[in-house]
Amino acid sequence: MLKTKNLLIAIIVIIVIGIGLYFVFTSIRKAEIAEEIPPEEEKEIVCDPPVAPGEQIYSVSTKDNPRIKEVVIDPLNVQRKESQIVTVKIEEINEKSITQVTGEALTDKNSFPFSLSLIDGSDIDGTWQGSWLNQDTYCQNYMLIITVTSESGTSKVELAFK
Repeated sequence: MLKTKNLLIAIIVIIVIGIGLYFVFTSIRKAEIAEEIPPEEEKEIVCDPPVAPGEQIYSVSTKDNPRIKEVVIDPLNVQRKESQIVTVKIEEINEKSITQVTGEALTDKNSFPFSLSLIDGSDIDGTWQGSWLNQDTYCQNYMLIITVTSESGTSKVELAFK
């Protein structure tokens, strides 16, 4: 009788240990699988139709002063957690100083404001540049707004890609 009781206890202990090991190894495997699949926010952005890859140059013309002449976006197909560089050529016809150049990137769910700084030329006729860090997708909505202010007034250009 004592041998049967000890055997029964041993079988129960083995079953309990087996069930415990099953759950431990299942949890470890689930964690390994979760590491193998990148989170949604780190995946490459794939839109249908896609936006143009790499640097894109847009010749623009605003009739108000200051005049925005060209916008260069590099890259247009910016991925999540990457920066997009925006370069803008601006001329102030009345020869008044350009006091501020700002940009705003509009994506599917977010808005990313940024400032541009003078990198070449003068504050009357020069090239301004800024960047923003993408943290969203742009498959439904994708727009870039550049606003330039001088002593003559304010100009704005809106470029819509989606």
